[in-house]
Amino acid sequence: MARVRALMRIARLQYELDESNRKLYQLSITDYLTGLSNMRHFYSEAEKMFLRAGKKNGSMSVIMFDLDRFKNVVDTNGHPFGSKVLADIGGLMRSLIHGPDNILSRYGGDEFMIALEDAGEKKAEEVSGLLQRKLNSAVFEFEGKKVRGISASFGVAVYKNGEHRDLQDMIRDADAAMFEAKENGRGLIRVRV
Repeated sequence: MARVRALMRIARLQYELDESNRKLYQLSITDYLTGLSNMRHFYSEAEKMFLRAGKKNGSMSVIMFDLDRFKNVVDTNGHPFGSKVLADIGGLMRSLIHGPDNILSRYGGDEFMIALEDAGEKKAEEVSGLLQRKLNSAVFEFEGKKVRGISASFGVAVYKNGEHRDLQDMIRDADAAMFEAKENGRGLIRVRV
């Protein structure tokens, strides 16, 4: 009987250890503020996506967006309000962009990055446009303060037929397209194919 109890205790402890390790792994790949993937996880998974697209002569897209004049929102309403807005944007992204192979991440600060598997230019523009419309119409509230609508500038890079050498090349193109959107008036979507 004592042996059975000991084996049951060992099984329970092993289960608890496995659960703790699973939680630690999730923490290690998640941005604490938004609940999205952190950049380490984004790069790891997007690199696999890039390699799959190359092997099957498929497509993928990288969308990078930056919140326009977000510093003004933070300066006016405070850092806790800004953090709440970023967290809400993470939730908005998760609610709009589905699919087990898509990767949603916070790039840093008020920049976000999305990798869409099997998505060409049209799909990437649709996703960017949808997200842009939702951000423009969203109401962000925290501790009695409220902001209606936040503008964002989007840059999109599309991989098909091997145009990009590697994932970093795609990210550079998405970043350049985003910068172009900002330079041309903000609140725009620019695509590099």
